[in-house]
Parts: sequence; C-alpha cells; structure tokens
Amino acid sequence: MPEFSPWIETRGGRKVDLLHPKPEMIDIDDIAHALSHICRFNGHTRRPYSVAEHSIFVAMQCPRELTLAGLLHDAAEAYIGDVTRPLKQLLKPIYKPIEAAFEQAIAERFGLDPLVFHHADVMQADLLALSSERRWLLPGSVHPWETDMPEPVAIDPSHREPGQAYTAFLSMFQAYYRGR
Repeated sequence: MPEFSPWIETRGGRKVDLLHPKPEMIDIDDIAHALSHICRFNGHTRRPYSVAEHSIFVAMQCPRELTLAGLLHDAAEAYIGDVTRPLKQLLKPIYKPIEAAFEQAIAERFGLDPLVFHHADVMQADLLALSSERRWLLPGSVHPWETDMPEPVAIDPSHREPGQAYTAFLSMFQAYYRGR
C-alpha cells in the first residue's frame, strides 16, 4: 500500500504537496483565484468579503516598499485555507509549520524574504484590517476581542464578486511585482 502523501490540485492543475511545498508549485493565478473565493471570518459576515479583498486592503495600508508583502501576507491560505485566529491558536503546533513552509515557498517564488510577511508594518496593517473588517462586516458584537487593536477605518463598501476580486488582486500584484 502506498504511503499517504497529502497534496491538493489547484485550479491551474498543479499538484501541491501540503507538507513540502516548493516555489515551482506556487502560481499567482492559483493564489488570486483561491483567495477571491475564500470568505473571511468563516463566512460570518454581513456580505461576502474575500481574503483577496482583505489582502488588497492590507497592501493599501502598507508603505510602498511593503505593498507586495501586504498583498501576499495571506497567500498561503490559497493552499491551506483561511483558519480563524482562535482555531489557528488551537492548531498552532500543526498549522504553523505548514503555514511557514508555504510562506517560504511563496517568498522564494516571488523573490521576497519570508520574514517580510511578518514585518511590523505588515502586521500592523493586518491588525487595522481585522479591526476595520470587524466593525464594518461583522454583525454588532458585545463580546470583547484583542485589546490592542487599532481604531477601525472605513473599508470599501462595494462588494467584489470573486471574478472582480481576482482581477483586482492580480492587477495590484502586477503593479508591484517586478519579476525579481
């Protein structure tokens, strides 16, 4: 009996090993497509809001030199899914190494330092997005979250269908990726 090897097949027909991702397995079209179809907050939002839209918001909050890192900070989710923060904490011993392997492969594929996804400015932009998305997309809640979240700002009130989010994500990528 063959040994189990966990892998997924992407929209582009690529076989991606979930435990040993390689840069050649990573494709920006696959990332844009998947992220444009994954809803934030496990879908518990007032309207559909994709990880691609979230990534664009984060990128727009980053300094210019970190825009690409902001855009790709959640690109691993195109391969391993979006996991809510509380669940991610519970799964940390298992999830974090897999996520880190994908961040490494994605960074190598696009000529980035994998640590750039965790740069203070990218992390702050991600927290601002989280705070703002909570305010504008989740039903009102009296339950407290993290205490050190930034004051929310308005997010784009228009809803992007997956195809529109895909196109917007790819357009931003093309504007900031210089084929390193």
